[in-house]
Amino acid sequence: MRINTNSVARGIYAFFALALFGSTFILPIIFYRFPLEKTIYKNGALFLFHLPTSAIYYSLFIVFLWFLLVFVIMVWPSSIKTFVRVWPERLVIICFFLFSLIGAVCSLFHNLIIVAPVIKEIVYQLSLLLLAALVIGIYLIKKSNLKIFFEFIIYFVLFFDLCVFAIVPLLLGIVYPIIATSIILVFCIYYLKGFNAKTILFFIIFWGSLLLIVQPVKTTIRYYLLGPYRPISLKTFFGKRGLLKEASQVMKINNKHQAFSKLLQLEKAYDPDFDHLRFLTCLKQEHFIGLYVSATQLIYRLNHLNELTEVMLRTPKEIPYLYGKTYRPFLYLTIPRILWPDKPYDKTGQMFGHRYGMLCISDGTTSINLPIPIEGWINFGFFGVILSAAILSFALRFIWLFFVGENGHVGNVVIGALVLYSAINSESSFFLVLGGCLHTVIVYWL
Repeated sequence: MRINTNSVARGIYAFFALALFGSTFILPIIFYRFPLEKTIYKNGALFLFHLPTSAIYYSLFIVFLWFLLVFVIMVWPSSIKTFVRVWPERLVIICFFLFSLIGAVCSLFHNLIIVAPVIKEIVYQLSLLLLAALVIGIYLIKKSNLKIFFEFIIYFVLFFDLCVFAIVPLLLGIVYPIIATSIILVFCIYYLKGFNAKTILFFIIFWGSLLLIVQPVKTTIRYYLLGPYRPISLKTFFGKRGLLKEASQVMKINNKHQAFSKLLQLEKAYDPDFDHLRFLTCLKQEHFIGLYVSATQLIYRLNHLNELTEVMLRTPKEIPYLYGKTYRPFLYLTIPRILWPDKPYDKTGQMFGHRYGMLCISDGTTSINLPIPIEGWINFGFFGVILSAAILSFALRFIWLFFVGENGHVGNVVIGALVLYSAINSESSFFLVLGGCLHTVIVYWL
């Protein structure tokens, strides 16, 4: 059976998919003071790269066009009807508990155990069953007339699923699962017509609190994992970018204030603009220095405006276009590694980091995120930005029209949520985002 789907619903779906990514271009305008600077490696040494204000505004215009094109294509009227996936209620309940069990085992296995790449791909896809279980649990609570005792069991399993899927990675210093999961939960409640004033207020408070604590929690875990005031996160945040010597010096400091003072020096080398951020000067005191560092790292993490501006200034004037080199993985996108063990690994982040001086020459492991609009520019300039927006939006539009829709059936909402999990990560390369969406549809629809 098929039903119609309207333009507004598709636009809202695109908003859920791209809102977090869009904030990486909006937040820098709010917190950073212009003109901006960026550190880059040249000939083995760090240099400051100045970003003119006019160039920043031009890059904002380009990214605005990118988002505008995505939303225009998504909301363009269509008469296509969506496939409806109706599951019997008994099957929904069985899938909820079965997905929770299999997904929890695979998620823990994926996060805690190093396995061969052939197995890792399979384990990762199976770990997404845990996210599917979260969605099904919300569906059961919103759509089914459950007895109080059974509803309590559903809530308990949901809490367990959330801890395994999002909290465990956070304790390992990985923040994406908890942020993406929170967005998906909001989408599911909206999708199932479960919003009211109290729900909206709850999620505003929850989302605001989450943004404030995830980076400090991640930083604190890495700081104190090896003992008091031994900030091992310095090795993570700075060492891979060539400042191993400075990081090792801080590791030897046992005095709290000396350690954070040294940390601020490294922070300035890492992000030269952090020292004069708006709205955070009240935290720049000895007693709040840890919170200040965490907040600046969060803002820096949510800043792709610098990268886009730098890329547009240097390409093709200084660095030539790649003419589609980063899109080559699409040639073997659908081939599982279990069928092709020697399938090439995607090292786009490494190439991008070295090509634009974001990594030192000796760094052979760090992968720099390459957001889709930036990837489009380094390949084909303005045309590449427009082309990437068109392809991504047509892919999301196709998935929504044929597999998600707005019918509220559990099979459709599960596909919509799992695709969102890949689409939210639009700061990754085009291959990873679109490949993740297509893999999800192939695996979980068929």
